[in-house]
Amino acid sequence: MGEAGFPPLEPEELVGAGRALYGAHWRTELAAALGLADDTMIRAVETGVIRGPGAWRARLIALAQEAALRAMDTANALLCREEDQSSEGSDQDFPMDRAVG
Repeated sequence: MGEAGFPPLEPEELVGAGRALYGAHWRTELAAALGLADDTMIRAVETGVIRGPGAWRARLIALAQEAALRAMDTANALLCREEDQSSEGSDQDFPMDRAVG
């Protein structure tokens, strides 16, 4: 086990998490979220020059969970708004399947 009781972060895990969380400019944004001055260490882990600290894994888990909660809050707000307007018939203009899980 690495730092913080988590195993080191593999390059493909870093890339996958970075892209999922931050999209096209993930390196810079992830570096900021990890408290790094720039993306130099991110690139070093991505290319396998250094191992990703276990503490980064812990932080990525927290960031992903926070993003998931924000997404669920957004979905709930949209569903509530849709339900409020459905009694007015406004959803007739945009027939869509409703994704609820």
